Amino acid sequence: MKGMKRVQSFVLLSFFVGSCLAVLASVPEVASAYTPHVPIYINGNAGFTPANGVTGGSGTLVDPFIIEGWEIDASTAHGMAIWNTDAHFVIRDVYVHSGFRDYDDIVLAFVSNGSIEDSLLSGEGIGISLGESNNDTIRSNVITDNLWGISLGFSVNINITANDVTNNREDGIHVYYSDNNVFTANNITGNNRGIWVDESDGATITGNTISNNSLDGIRLRHSESAVVRANRFIDDGVYLDSFVVPDFNSHTITPDNLVSGLPIYYYKDCSGLDINGIQAGQILVANCSDVKISNLTIAGTDAGIELVFAPGATVETSSVSDSLYGIFLAYSDNVTIKTNRFNGNEWGVFPARSNNLAITANNISDSDSYGIFLGYCDETTISNNSVYNNSEGIYLYYSTNTTVYHNSIVGNVNQSYDNMGPENSWDDGYPSGGNYWSNYTGVDQFGGPNQDKPGSDGIGDTAYLIDTDSQDRYPLMAPWNTPPVITHTPHGDVSVNEAIIITANVTDDAGVKAVYLHYKAVGASTFVEVRMIKTTGDTYEATIPIQTEPGTVHYYINATDDWGNEARHPQTGEHSLQVAQKENPPLSDMTMILMVVTGALLAVIAIIAAVTLFLKKRKKRGEEK
Repeated sequence: MKGMKRVQSFVLLSFFVGSCLAVLASVPEVASAYTPHVPIYINGNAGFTPANGVTGGSGTLVDPFIIEGWEIDASTAHGMAIWNTDAHFVIRDVYVHSGFRDYDDIVLAFVSNGSIEDSLLSGEGIGISLGESNNDTIRSNVITDNLWGISLGFSVNINITANDVTNNREDGIHVYYSDNNVFTANNITGNNRGIWVDESDGATITGNTISNNSLDGIRLRHSESAVVRANRFIDDGVYLDSFVVPDFNSHTITPDNLVSGLPIYYYKDCSGLDINGIQAGQILVANCSDVKISNLTIAGTDAGIELVFAPGATVETSSVSDSLYGIFLAYSDNVTIKTNRFNGNEWGVFPARSNNLAITANNISDSDSYGIFLGYCDETTISNNSVYNNSEGIYLYYSTNTTVYHNSIVGNVNQSYDNMGPENSWDDGYPSGGNYWSNYTGVDQFGGPNQDKPGSDGIGDTAYLIDTDSQDRYPLMAPWNTPPVITHTPHGDVSVNEAIIITANVTDDAGVKAVYLHYKAVGASTFVEVRMIKTTGDTYEATIPIQTEPGTVHYYINATDDWGNEARHPQTGEHSLQVAQKENPPLSDMTMILMVVTGALLAVIAIIAAVTLFLKKRKKRGEEK
C-alpha cells in the first residue's frame, strides 16, 4: 500500500538505502573531523565575525563570508540563526544535530545572497528554515531525520539543488506563500510528503528523484503555474489540490515525469478525450468535459486517476492499486465510475463536491482508510460494488440523496457511516432489497414489504442498523455479486497430431480472478488443470497437448471472481471431442483415370519388352542352326 515499501521499490532503492545507512553509520567518525562550536546567532551584516563562526571572506559576491567546519549541538538553541542580512555568505561543511522540536538546525530570516552547501543536518526541528528571504541557495546537503527537511515561507527566488532530503517525519520540502522558486536534482525519499507547494506560484520542479514518501510525492495546493518536468517517482506522484480552476489547469506537467518508468499524463482544457488502454503511471485531468478513461492499470502513485472540474466523465474497466487514491474526483458532475478495481490504496474511491454520480460494479478492497468516501455530494447512486477488507467500507459525509443498494459489504473494520441520516437511502425498497452485510445477524423466515408474510424471500426480517437514524431496511442474506459469465463454443473434432486450442469469453462485474481449463487426454483417467491466459478483451485461451492416438478428449472450464464466486462451463459434465486417425483421402475421377492410363501404358511397355526379348532369342537360335 501507499507509504509501505514493496518488493520492487526495495530492489530499485537498495543501493541508495545502503548508501544512506553507510552515511548514518559513519556520522560519529565524520563528526570527529569537525570543530565543536556553540550555536551561532547573527543579526545584521555586522554580525559576520570570527566570534560568530566566520572563518573567512569579506561579504562580497566574489569573496563571500565563509562559515565552515563546525559541529553544533542544537539541543538548547537553533544551531545557526542568521537574520536581516544582505551580505554574501556561504555556510558549508557543517554538522548540526540534536535539535528539539523548538530548535532548528539552520534558520535564515530576512536574508538574501546566502548559500548553504555540503552540510549534514539532523535533529528534531527543521533542517533548514527560510523566512522572508530571497536569492538564496541550498545545495548538496544531507538533511535527514528532522521534523521537516526544508521549510520555505514568504521567500522568492530560492534555488534548492542536489540535496538528499530523507526520512523527515513531516515534509521533505514545505513551501508556503513563496513564489518563483526552483527545486532541481534533489533526492527526496522516505518523508511524510515529498514536496508540498502551498499558496505558491511559479515553482519549477525538475529532475528530482522522489520516492517512498508516505503521502504525496509533489502536492500543488492552491498554487498556479508550476512547471514539473523530468522527475522520477517511485511509490509517489503528483497531486493537485484546490477549489478553483486556475490552480488545476495552469501548470506544465510533462510526460517525461515517470512513475516507476511510466509517464504521468496531464490533460487540461479539453472535451471528448478518450484515454483507452495506454501505459500510464498516473492520469491527471483538469477542466475537461466528457472524458472517457478505460482499460488502464496504474500502481504505486499518489492519485492513480485524478479528475477535477471534469463533468460528464466515465471511468471504467481500469485498475488502480497501492496508491494514495484509487480515484480522486472533485467539482465534477454527471460522472460514472464502473467496473473498476481499486485494491490496496489508502483511499479507494473519493468523490468530493460533485453531483449526479454513479458508482457501480467496482471491486474496492484493502484500503487503509476508506473504500468509498463520499464528501459533500448530492444525488449519488452506489450499487453493485464489492467493498471488502477496508478500514472504512462506505462513508457518507455531508452527502445527500444518496442511494446505496445491492453492494456486498464484507469484512471492513467499520462497515458504513452516514452523518446525514434520512437524507440518504441504504436500500432500493422491496422487493429489490438493500445490501449484503457480512456482520448482519438477522434471519430470513418471512417476506413482504413489512417482512411479516410467512416464507423466506432472501431478505433479512430485521433492518441492518447503521446508526440511530440510518438503516438498511432490506438487508440481503447472500452476496449480491453474481458469478462470472463464461461464453464458449465447444471445440470440434480433430485428427491425431493436430493442435487443440480452447478459447472462452469470461466477464464478471467484480473482476475475473482466474480462469482454468481442465482436460482429460485420450486414454487418461484424471483431469489436468491448466490456467487460461487472457489474450484480448475478455478472451481467455489455453492449449490441450497434441494427441498422438485416436480417442476422446474431455474438458470443462471454470472461472472465479475476486469475490470468490465460481462458474463452470458446462454447468455439469464435460465437453468432449473426438480425435480420429487420419485416413487417406478418396481418389478423384481424374486421379483414377490417370492411374488406369498409367497402368495400361505400363502394360503395353511390358508387352513390347517381352515381344522384343522373344524375337531376339528366336533370331539367336536361327543363327546357331
